[in-house]
Order: sequence, then structure tokens, then C-alpha cells
Amino acid sequence: MFGKNSSQYKIWVEHSAILKAMPHDCQVVNTGSTPSYRAFDYSLWGVRGFNLAFQPQPLYYDFETIKKYSDHIAKNAIILLCIEEFKLLVDAYEDESTDHKYYLWLDEDQIRTYNSHKDWLINHVPVVLHPKFVLRDVKQAIKRLFGKENTSLLSKNITKGDDVCNASRWVNGWNREFGWEHNQVLRDEQLKNIVINEKRLSDMVGYCLTKGWKPYLLVPPFSPNLTKLISEDILRQCLWEPLERISTRKEVPLLNFYYDERFADYRLYNDALTFNSKGKELFNSTVQEKLGFRKNKIMEATTVECKKTYPLRNGVEIPWISYGTGVIWRYTRNIPLFLKFYIKNGLRSVKHMKLNRELQGNMHIKNILLDAYDAGFRMFDTGRIYAHSEDKIGETVSGKPGVFITTKCSWMDITRECSPNDVAGNLDISLKNIKRDKADLYLLHWPEGEWLDTYKQIIEEYKKGRCRSFGTCNMKVEHLKQIEEAGLELPMVMQTEMHPLNTKKKLREYCKEKGIQLEAHTPTARNDKELRESDTMKKLGTKYNKSSVQITIRWHYQNGVIPVVSTFSGEHMKENLDIFDFELTEADMKEIDALDKGKVLLDSQGIDDPNYIYNY
Repeated sequence: MFGKNSSQYKIWVEHSAILKAMPHDCQVVNTGSTPSYRAFDYSLWGVRGFNLAFQPQPLYYDFETIKKYSDHIAKNAIILLCIEEFKLLVDAYEDESTDHKYYLWLDEDQIRTYNSHKDWLINHVPVVLHPKFVLRDVKQAIKRLFGKENTSLLSKNITKGDDVCNASRWVNGWNREFGWEHNQVLRDEQLKNIVINEKRLSDMVGYCLTKGWKPYLLVPPFSPNLTKLISEDILRQCLWEPLERISTRKEVPLLNFYYDERFADYRLYNDALTFNSKGKELFNSTVQEKLGFRKNKIMEATTVECKKTYPLRNGVEIPWISYGTGVIWRYTRNIPLFLKFYIKNGLRSVKHMKLNRELQGNMHIKNILLDAYDAGFRMFDTGRIYAHSEDKIGETVSGKPGVFITTKCSWMDITRECSPNDVAGNLDISLKNIKRDKADLYLLHWPEGEWLDTYKQIIEEYKKGRCRSFGTCNMKVEHLKQIEEAGLELPMVMQTEMHPLNTKKKLREYCKEKGIQLEAHTPTARNDKELRESDTMKKLGTKYNKSSVQITIRWHYQNGVIPVVSTFSGEHMKENLDIFDFELTEADMKEIDALDKGKVLLDSQGIDDPNYIYNY
């Protein structure tokens, strides 16, 4: 049974044992081949993660492996679909022996070339099928005996010469494998495999989404001495173009570390493809940071997650609740810019100025946004007029998984007027601030000045692909009818002040009829005393053991309206999301509707009463 003692067979057996001991409720999982197999170490993350990569492993078996162990993966888990340089060039390895390892951990219907006789041989006398393993081990034993085994690539002090030599061996091997001895040009069979694997990878992404997972496409880095030997034209055809198409079509993030300067040091590698311990530590910490992990702990949002999205007319899914950053704006205003505002209102905003002193500093603002993300918020509402809000979102949560960013077109002045000629420039600045090439939702902030022509230009920016969806704010039914009469497409989203003291019933009915998704700013009436101390709220609060704020947010949810809430308190953030363990009855909903008094908390000039509570 010498074959069972071969080093390669032992690796298979050990890997099989590891897979069978895979923990349940894994929060992060990756697939991939050799580089990924040796790159990920979730003990460095402080989370329940698992590495499903193996060496070598075509995409077909990535897919079958993740399906086999799907019941071990948590609903909201992050799935890193790792695509190495030539992963998409290979449909299946010609040598059936490359399938043999999967006999040890996959079901027979998952193995392409399954044969019951081979199944028995692999498990009892593998030497019959794998003499090359034995021969390789014998050669290595002889080299060790005579002290000729090359161990330089395993040392911590790898030389540049070692790395260059190893990179050349890899490239020469690929040239032979793919028939590129004379020139690096893709052959017909390889082009066919790219098409097959692009569809397969797209199906993998779809499978992850149906499971409630969060898939990412990830390209790992390689030694710089290797990457410079690979034809850019080859990579464009077999890697960058297919991944970009899938990323765009499926709206799944692409994490590309291939040219990342942080990994452009050969001293981070054991060989041209795999990290040493220093490189592995750097890579894992970098991926953690990219995914939004803090303090080596999985974000609470993995378990405290938004429970619902709404589909807009064009198919874009929008989260059921949003974190509004207008509150941050109120306490971080550019004093010179808004000096006339303070003077005009007779120092009504003294309270705001005081809070500005308490909350000043970028780090505090950033932490507020990070706390909101960690609590479970995935949509962030901002606008150019909100001073530091856009750029702080860009610096903190913009690149994190699942983040949906709403921003607005408005002039940086208290007049709120915006000319049609300002739209493209406004959007340019906003996109630069939020660090995106497109906004998820772009809204006309106010129907002021040449608002109808301005709205028309926003639609044009949408058609150019500069925003995924568009809409308006602070409009009445009369404004929306003007849009209809002008022959323009109605907004996909309309944001307006709405709460139990001002239910906007007529507007709600109109928007429902026209397929316009409503958003409510000021959704809890800023915890207005008249609302929270009403008999209705006291009774419902006692009935469901919930605060008036939670009752109100649940009311919005059951009306299909997206609340845009604001608070600095982490506890309040979690409270705002905790509304899915009860349901208001029809009678409850009618009682809340009856509280309507048409009360306006944001007047026609956009002036806020400083006595209202914003921090809730």
C-alpha cells in the first residue's frame, strides 16, 4: 500500500478530514486553487471562516464543493470566489487523475469522470492509479539523502534570483500546458473554455445570491516577477473582461489585488504563486479591511441584517431602511457658507452650534457612519448640501459590502436652487466624494428654480449610466403630475417628510398607483412629544413591548415606505432595526393613521426647529 503513504495522497486524506470537520454557520468562505489554498488563514481574522480552495482546482469543482458544503455556511456569509490567472482557461483537466482526489470528499454524481472501480482503487490501492506520486517521492527522498534538495524557496530569506527563476518555471510550464511555446495567443479550445467558465462563474454568483450569501469576485496577487512575464492581452481575454462582465451583470463586487502595490515585493512570497507567513498576514489583513471588518471581528451586521429590499421599476433592489446623514450636516456645517443662515434665523441654531463643538472632528463623524454600518444599515442618504457627509461616506462605508448610496442634486446654497447646467458638475463632485463611478440613487433635492429641466437632466445622467436609479425629494402630487404632463418618466423614488403626524395619504396613494417607491425623511417626527406621549403610542408600546420609535418604523414598513432615520447612538441604531418580532394589526395601523394632523417639521424654507430631538 505504498501509494497510500505517498505525500500527495496524504494531503488528499488530510484535506478530506478537514472538510468533514467543517464547522457550521461559517461567516466567511473562499473557493479557489493553489494560491488561494495557501493564502487564506481565518485564524488571523477572529471569525468562523473556512477555506474551500484546493490545489489544483478548476472552477467546476469550486462550484461542486461549495454546493456540497452549503449547509455549513451562514445565511449572510461572505463568499470569496477566487479566480487565479488562468482559472477560466481550463474547463476540466485532460488527465482524469486530477479528479481522483474528489472521490474522497464529493458525492459520486459530482465527479465528472466517476468510475466505481476507480473509487475502490483510490480508497484501497491508490498506487495502481498514481505511480507518479510514488516516483516523485522517491526522487525527493534521494535528493534529501544526498543533500541536493532545493529548500531556498521555503526560507524566509528568499532571493530575487530564486523568485525570478521560479516565476520563469511557472510561465514555461503554462506555455507548455496551453501550447504557447512560440507566442502567447489563445487557442480555439481555450476561447471556448472561457465562455463555459464565464457562464459557470455567473451561475455560482447566482447560486450564492439565492442562498442569501454575499458573493465577491477576488483575484489574488502574485509575485511581481511572475506578473510581468504574463501577456496583458491574454489576461484581458481570459480574466479581466469576463470578470468585469459578471461583476456588472450580477452587480457583484470585484476585489482585484493582482496589481496591488502592497504585494509588489518578492520577499512576501515562498514562490511566485504563494505567500510566506509575512505575505499571508498582510494579505489577510488587507482583505479584512476591504470587506469592512473592524478589530478582527465579524461585523454585527452579519447577523443583524436588513430583512428586506424593494425592487424599483428597473429591477434595482433598494434596502427597506436608510441611515440619513443630514443630521451630521446640521452639526458640521461650514460656518462661512451658512453664516447668513444663522443670522437669518436669529440664532435659533445655538443648540446646533453647541453640538457642533461636541461632535467636531473627522474621526467622530467616521465612527458614527461605521457604527451605523455595523448595526446593520446598508443604505446611506447624503447630498452635496450636507457639507462633510458625502466625503466621509466615501472614506468609511462606500467600499463595504452591500452599501447603497443615495445622494442629491442641489446647489451648495441655502436657496436650494439648481440649474439644469449644474447637474453633470454636481454629480461629478458627488461621485468623487463618495468614491464611486456611479450613484445607487440620485435625487433632485428640491423642486425649486428650473426644477423640471433639472429633473430632465438627471434622467439623462441615468441614461448615461452615472446612477443606477433616479428620483425626487419634497414634491407634492401636483409636481409629479407636472412631470407626467411634460412627457418625462416619473421618478423611481420620491423622498418626502412623512410620519404619523403627517401621513401624506394622498401622495402615498398616487405613488402606489404609479409605481413610485416612497421614502420618508423625518420618519419618526423626531420623537415629537405629541407623538410619543399619545394614547395610541402608549397603548401600542405596552401591547408589543416596543418604543414609540419602533412602532412608527414598523408602521412605515407595513406601508411599504422606506424610513430615513438618523441618530448618533449605537443603541438607537440597533433599536431602529429591531422591528421584525411583531406585526401591527389592521386596527393598529388605522389608529396610527388617525394621529395625522398635517404637522410639518421641515418648513417650506427648509428651516428646522432646534428644539426638536435629532439624535434619535
